[in-house]
Amino acid sequence: MKMLANILIKFRRENKSNYKKDNRASYIIYKIVDQMPDKNIFILQCINTKAIFHLPLSNIVSDGDILYSLHPIQACYVGIEYAKSIKTASFISNKVAKKKINNQSVCRYGKYTLLFQNREKQICFLDKLTDKEFLMDPADIAISQELIQEFDASQAFYIGFLAGVKINRTNRKIKSFEKVYMPPKLKLIMNTNFNVG
Repeated sequence: MKMLANILIKFRRENKSNYKKDNRASYIIYKIVDQMPDKNIFILQCINTKAIFHLPLSNIVSDGDILYSLHPIQACYVGIEYAKSIKTASFISNKVAKKKINNQSVCRYGKYTLLFQNREKQICFLDKLTDKEFLMDPADIAISQELIQEFDASQAFYIGFLAGVKINRTNRKIKSFEKVYMPPKLKLIMNTNFNVG
């Protein structure tokens, strides 16, 4: 009997040491099941329950408990949608929104963690397993499901927000270029009062 107890104790120790410390499932509580784009309302469901509720995008962003309890891919999508929704807001409100978003940058789980953003608006992130740093465009990270799901939900939301801001800027530049650009018109003006000597 004592020998069996020692084997079980040893087995438990080995399992604890081999246990992957990425306990993402304990943090992901909600999932987005549908969206009403005309009203900018999301339908969320508590995982492993049938409870659903409707929330506007602004309430999801302002409630950190809900936002940071989403899957990283869905949090990134919420960030992109939030950037699209505030594109008409003034520059000052964008600054305030970015400061509010930056407050939650703790990495609770995931393979990657954000380090900084450079002047070219690229994001540097660290692979926690290999200690390698990567520098990428936020839109490229947001598009790649393999990359974005390895971030914490709070950081995935921020990446999505930055990608959405960049997408809005490029769309605005394209639209303004289409409106402003007009082919040159040349007119031939003849002066009849001009005398050649």
